[in-house]
Amino acid sequence: MKTLTFAEKLHLCLGVHIVLWLNAGNYSYVGPIIPSAVKFALVGIWFALSLFGNKRFFARYVVTAGPVAFFLFLTFLGKMLGNSSYFDQYGMNFVYALILLGVFAYYFYSGSKQELRFLLVVFLLDVLIVALVTYVNLLQRPDLARILSTSAANKQELLGYAIPRGLGGYGMCYTLLFLQPIMAYWLNKKKASVLVKLMLFGAVVLLLFRAQITLAFVLYPVLWILSHELGKGNYVWTASRLLLFAGVVVLVFALPSVLPRLIEAADYHLAERLQELLDMFQTQNISGADTLSRVRLYQISLDSFFANPLWGSFGAKTYGSHSTLLDCLGAFGVLGLVGVFGLFLPLRQVRTETKADRGLEKMRKITIGIVFFLSVINPVTGSEMLLTITVIIPLFCKYFRMEFGENNESGSD
Repeated sequence: MKTLTFAEKLHLCLGVHIVLWLNAGNYSYVGPIIPSAVKFALVGIWFALSLFGNKRFFARYVVTAGPVAFFLFLTFLGKMLGNSSYFDQYGMNFVYALILLGVFAYYFYSGSKQELRFLLVVFLLDVLIVALVTYVNLLQRPDLARILSTSAANKQELLGYAIPRGLGGYGMCYTLLFLQPIMAYWLNKKKASVLVKLMLFGAVVLLLFRAQITLAFVLYPVLWILSHELGKGNYVWTASRLLLFAGVVVLVFALPSVLPRLIEAADYHLAERLQELLDMFQTQNISGADTLSRVRLYQISLDSFFANPLWGSFGAKTYGSHSTLLDCLGAFGVLGLVGVFGLFLPLRQVRTETKADRGLEKMRKITIGIVFFLSVINPVTGSEMLLTITVIIPLFCKYFRMEFGENNESGSD
């Protein structure tokens, strides 16, 4: 195993700092006392070391981050022209995306197996600790679920007391959802037992249920089945797969009977949304207040887009703030697609590693599918989700190719 030089160790530590900062988990214990200027200065040092340490980094970064940089420029130009709403609401998210795309461009193309392992282990430990702390706090104070998907400005106002640090929220729950396919690949490669898979599945589902992140709770079982069965490298329909498929069909038809039991056990907000889902099954139409409000918000973005398909409102507040894709279309028309495309670019570029492994390539496609679906109906530009989409999943793909495919210790350079 290669011994890292002092400069490489410093560079790696700064990379870990970026991961922990933007994962917004345990970093929340120290984050508030570190000035923003210091955080960005450390990012600047990381970029400087990347530029001096790898002659190809700049070109790769320009190619990878170019679309997001162009879109961020559009949002800033809109602000300069008096349409500041989109930039004020989402500008910093795309700044974070530019930082994360730099981390991807360096470690995906040039990171050693040792560096990738260290980054990924630190990330997983951070997520695991935050998930456990969140679950314990939710057991003790169920009302905390009210603020997990709420903006920081409204959290204390809603609860009336200081929010414990180290809690996960909306971003953490969707991070667990996005990680499911790549974790399923790893468990299949390690030939983990069905019991281990079910235990992990149950732990995540319990957390999502307690957190009341309804869509993540509903989608996770579906994605789990897709990842563990349809995502395998071979497609032989064994008796166990046929049995599982039959079980899924039965579950779908049994949902109208199962949902009332879940509604009884759920807290108010989750129960309300599950009731809307039950009503949709029973009446075959959309009538719930939450669902109708979402539709109205989507319509605002679509109306703005159709009024001016080329550049939308150019950043004015004529978007619904409930869909990354539709908000981009409403605010910047087809030009807004550049920003969305830029966020998906790492998952596209990672195909150079996954195409030789049918199982891993299937996981990549499933991940793209679920992220795109969520981007249509929800915001996916929180720093935790951006980190998972643009850095963590691509680096897992690279690491797994090194571990299970090409047995080398170094990156491409």
